[in-house]
Amino acid sequence: MTLPQPSPRQLLDEAIRSLDLRNGCLLPAAEIPSEENRDHWLEKGDWLVLAKRVHADSIFFVGNDPVVVLAELPEQRLKDAPKDEHIRRFFNRIWSMARPQFLFLASHGKLEAYQLTSPPVGRNAKLQHESRLLALANTITEVQEKFRHFRRDRLETGAIYGDKRFGSGADRADRALVRDLREVRGLLTRGDSKAGIEGGLDVEYAHSLIARALFVRYLEDREIITQDYFWNVAGENGKWRALLDEESEGTFEEPELANRFFFRVLRDKKFTYALFDRLDRDFNGDILPVAPSEYEAIISEHIELLRKLLIGDSVVPQRRLFLFAYRFDIVPIELISSIYEEFYTVEQGKGNTQGTYYTPPTLAEYLLSQVLTKEVLDKKPRVIDPACGSGIFLVESFRRMVRHALIKKVESREEDGRLSRDDLRAILADRIAGIDINPEAARIAAFSLSLAWLHYQEQRDIDANRQLPNLRWQSDRESHDPSRHLDILYAGNAFEVVQNLDDRIAERFGVGCADVVVGNPPWGAVKENDTLGKAAWAIAEKWCDPKKGRAVGGKEQSQPFVHLALELLRDDGAAGMLLSSGVLFKQHKNSQKFRQSWLTRCSLGQVVNFAHVRHLYFTGKDRAGEGIAPFILATFTKGAPEMDHRLSYWSAKHTDIVGKTRAIILTTSDMHWLFQDEVRRRDWLWKLYWWGSSRDENLVRTIQRFYPLVWIEKEREGASVISSEGYKVSDNLDAGWLSEYRSLPPRYPLGRYGKILDEVFVDVPDKVQTRRIRDIYEGQRLLFRRGVPTGGKLVARLETSPFCFRHSIHGFRFYHLPNNDQKVILGILWSSVARYYLWLTAGSWGMWHDEIHLHMIREFPIVLPDDPELQARIVRIVDKLRSMDSSHTLILGQDARIEELERELDEAIFDLYVCNQSDRDLVREMCDIGLDFFYKKGKSRAVMPVVLPSKRRGVAADLPEEQVREIQGYLQVFLRIWNPDLLPDVEFAWQIMGGSASPILAVLFKLTALGKEPAWEEAEDWQVALQRIAEAARVPEDRLGTIYSDTFIRMVGEHEILIIKRNERRHWTRSAALNDADATIARAMVLQEEHAR
Repeated sequence: MTLPQPSPRQLLDEAIRSLDLRNGCLLPAAEIPSEENRDHWLEKGDWLVLAKRVHADSIFFVGNDPVVVLAELPEQRLKDAPKDEHIRRFFNRIWSMARPQFLFLASHGKLEAYQLTSPPVGRNAKLQHESRLLALANTITEVQEKFRHFRRDRLETGAIYGDKRFGSGADRADRALVRDLREVRGLLTRGDSKAGIEGGLDVEYAHSLIARALFVRYLEDREIITQDYFWNVAGENGKWRALLDEESEGTFEEPELANRFFFRVLRDKKFTYALFDRLDRDFNGDILPVAPSEYEAIISEHIELLRKLLIGDSVVPQRRLFLFAYRFDIVPIELISSIYEEFYTVEQGKGNTQGTYYTPPTLAEYLLSQVLTKEVLDKKPRVIDPACGSGIFLVESFRRMVRHALIKKVESREEDGRLSRDDLRAILADRIAGIDINPEAARIAAFSLSLAWLHYQEQRDIDANRQLPNLRWQSDRESHDPSRHLDILYAGNAFEVVQNLDDRIAERFGVGCADVVVGNPPWGAVKENDTLGKAAWAIAEKWCDPKKGRAVGGKEQSQPFVHLALELLRDDGAAGMLLSSGVLFKQHKNSQKFRQSWLTRCSLGQVVNFAHVRHLYFTGKDRAGEGIAPFILATFTKGAPEMDHRLSYWSAKHTDIVGKTRAIILTTSDMHWLFQDEVRRRDWLWKLYWWGSSRDENLVRTIQRFYPLVWIEKEREGASVISSEGYKVSDNLDAGWLSEYRSLPPRYPLGRYGKILDEVFVDVPDKVQTRRIRDIYEGQRLLFRRGVPTGGKLVARLETSPFCFRHSIHGFRFYHLPNNDQKVILGILWSSVARYYLWLTAGSWGMWHDEIHLHMIREFPIVLPDDPELQARIVRIVDKLRSMDSSHTLILGQDARIEELERELDEAIFDLYVCNQSDRDLVREMCDIGLDFFYKKGKSRAVMPVVLPSKRRGVAADLPEEQVREIQGYLQVFLRIWNPDLLPDVEFAWQIMGGSASPILAVLFKLTALGKEPAWEEAEDWQVALQRIAEAARVPEDRLGTIYSDTFIRMVGEHEILIIKRNERRHWTRSAALNDADATIARAMVLQEEHAR
């Protein structure tokens, strides 16, 4: 008997049930807010509208990121078209949504899982290619097995991205569109001899041409302009009318494009520009009007090349572009804005030279979600971006305001729950403003906002009035019509604008003009060859008067914009900005003064350190910009902070899910609450809490009880030290006496061990910038390599033979300090203690160039042994290590011997610094796991699954007697802290739940009478235990809903404790057990107090 095929609805329902999607964030497609989605609409509303437009059923979100689109295959419009062609077109529509990762597509008797990060499907390509089709089920019973990799826990923890079939995501529509248009721009600006183009276009003209082409594609795909519009432009011109009558020439990778009239228009330059002129007149806003010089510069071959690229005709060797596949009525509107952002920031003489950066939409969305919250939007704030570039922050601010206004309209049950043209105009006119020094950027920002304005209007509203508002401030305008001239974008230097005395300018762009300041201002110092940037900096620097509390250090451009934000804000206004990490980490005196001023004039709300993931957002083959400087996100409120004010400090870590999705994923395990007054007074805490914890702070402060190296006389009476970096090469000064020495060559890879061979030395250059101090080039001295090699092992050595070196090496010359004491100092600098301390306190290591500055070694806490035995022990190990010949790497067993001696040295230095067992665990794990994670990121052993023991449950006596690492070490430490308070009658039994392949591990601790068999969870289902303890502990339901995405749960009940964390080794270490024990003890004390009441 043949069973009936399951319906598409049945298959999707089974996937939702068996994969546990409903207990995550699964939202149905919708056009307006409803009871079901109202709490999510502010963050996700546009995705739900888009899902409705593409005929999807629902979207599964992780955080605010759309991950899975669930859809039933719609009925075919063209009954005679092959079914495969119908599915292909539907897949490409979903692909154009740009951000989702997977598509679950249900049809009669079939449920398929497709990867949306694969390329779109061309005319003759196979949709079911193995790189796209990830799973297939034909029956209800097959869904659970065939789709098991898409369980909610694997989606939310990111375990799914460990699948080898899941690629880098480079062909996801958002990344591919930017890459493809960069290719188009390159062909237009370089020229193409095969296409008959010998000379390239100016970048400005190429950008304008591409921008208008995308605008027309958007209008035509949305049917804002129809075939009648093109016929109207053609008028009585017989040649143009004939072009519209003919099918477009060329190979259409997407046959549907052959019906688009724009591609017929592109066959004639005059017709193309007649269309552009008509659009400019009809829409009459800021849509990039055509300059006469552009019309003269562009030839027919340029337009023909653009036409071929847009229809998918093969022009680019070895690679077909995906421009044929984009449906511009589906592509998210903020993506189009971000394209211009990237184009603008790489144009020479414009943004790139002033240090501005392309801002990925995910970063802009996340930042605005932190400052434009529901509570803030309820007050109808005015937002300004003082370095708006092409307007990505303004576009997303406008979109959030629209979504919020729609929620309010639905809640008030007004009309049909839609925003009118006047509603949209009021948001733009009254609540959005931007400034940029570059007129082209302001023009593109106006264009991007105009697209967003159109995006939220119905077809009938656009047809009734196609005119767009004029958004740019124009001082030479003869008359001002408030209904048309919104004047919300100003092209000029923000530091001049804020001082402008014109009443209208001051009201819109001056002091106290905004409730919220947002943006991504320029980072770093102005480049030497940047004339425009230098002129702008001179104005900013003059405005930043230190006497007014506006100190700026190191010519860091983002610092003046922080001062400016505080000026633009009204009292209690809030700012959210992407800034160079130098605002926290630079040690220049004026940078320190900047921080003092900033942190006394505002209350920081949140700081997110993106240094570890910066390359994901700003570089790659699909990124034109090279903004790879470390950066932070900071939110702050104007007004002096309370003394006990605390901020949340987050560290974004590079894991598989972040690397492959580019999503903003932050977990509470990487967050610390810091007192603002503490970080103001001790700015090294910014570095420490980037990678460390409060226990690390305690240990660092304990180490700081010893005197710094520069005060060596405090350790040994009569001793002293001088120090300096080596010489620098320049044309300033004759080498003079420096020429008496031979020099280490430039970029010499100074190592720890072995001799420096005579043949490596070179002559000193004739001219230098400075010779430095003669004493560091002769006699016994300690050399320290400024740059930290990959892996993080510090390099220091003692030398006696005379030679000089460049500024990449620091030199220390000791006087009246015994040789053995100098060897002890060398051993300290080789040790894990020094590595640990400098990693956690040196702002220049891990942020930018991975280096240790001279002052950091001068200030390193040094202790010299009073115990002759300990000194002899350290000196003996140091001597053995110095004798190792690192140039002979093939000596049998030498590497193992070095590792053994380094471990012995660590133990001796631990003894010297009087470190207890917990201190040693902290240091070892930071050096072995923490640094490995920093350097190797998603490939580090820190994020590898935990090696589980054969015994998964027991009591303390069932663990090894000797000290061990990994999860058994975790259990040893946790029980060592808790059990003494429970004995002699009871103790904690432990049970590990979750397999080695599970993305989540849980450890359940149960109170058990001493000597009795514990009551085990036989099903080993941590979710059952979680629910039981959560009910007893009154844990909020929304906290449980984030268990997979946040994955950091410490649950304390009356008789049991449940710890749930990601199955990553970094979370199940001996040090992690210390933190978990402390936190659970504190929670247990709170519970006791609650019960006592």
